[in-house]
Amino acid sequence: AIAQVCYFVRVWGYTLLTPSTVRWVLALEILHGVTFAFLWTCAVEFARSNSPEGWGATMQTIFRVAYYCFGVGVGAVLGGWAMQEYGARWMYRMAGVLIFGVFCIRVTVLLTYRCIACIRASCFEDIPGQEGGGLDYDP
Repeated sequence: AIAQVCYFVRVWGYTLLTPSTVRWVLALEILHGVTFAFLWTCAVEFARSNSPEGWGATMQTIFRVAYYCFGVGVGAVLGGWAMQEYGARWMYRMAGVLIFGVFCIRVTVLLTYRCIACIRASCFEDIPGQEGGGLDYDP
């Protein structure tokens, strides 16, 4: 989530630059390091925790191939087309909107799952004074 927010701020910041504020590009580029570091740290941990025993390196390799081959390739083609047709400012704004939209969906899904887990935990906890220790619900 931090990587997505940093990416959004960076690419949206690019679109706000003018000839008099061009020095701010250095501050925005610092966010590239933060974005990249958080992305790869999370990717490695995700691959490690979601792969079978002994397959962690293979999963990291699959992620790396997907990112560098598919992601960079598709991004170069679509980004090049968008820059040619609409200009750099529009391309960076749309990239920012896309990443921010994915971020919003991600946060919504995460909060929904957490709320559902809390509701389930509170609905099916033991109720004092009942025989059997609470609700016996088996769908």
